[in-house]
Amino acid sequence: MVASNREVLHPWRDAITAEVMKRTGGKLLWSRGVALRADLVFVLPQPASSRYPEPSGRVGDLDKLVRAALDAVTASRAWQDDSQVLELTARKCYPAA
Repeated sequence: MVASNREVLHPWRDAITAEVMKRTGGKLLWSRGVALRADLVFVLPQPASSRYPEPSGRVGDLDKLVRAALDAVTASRAWQDDSQVLELTARKCYPAA
């Protein structure tokens, strides 16, 4: 992670970890050797100004959001390692104002 994103991504990642642990009771759900699929949707605030019909990605690089989310689930111990994810879909969207 880039240092400038650390202040935003770390608390967000910690919140994901806490929520997964709450829902799983901190138990390992998927041991090593189990192939997983992850479908991620990130709902972000609409940027104040954009020259493009869809925001250009200045708010939350999708690859950084995915990495932080997968790292958070790994930290929660729901799975042993995010390398178990063999299929991944991810998108970000912006709710209408």
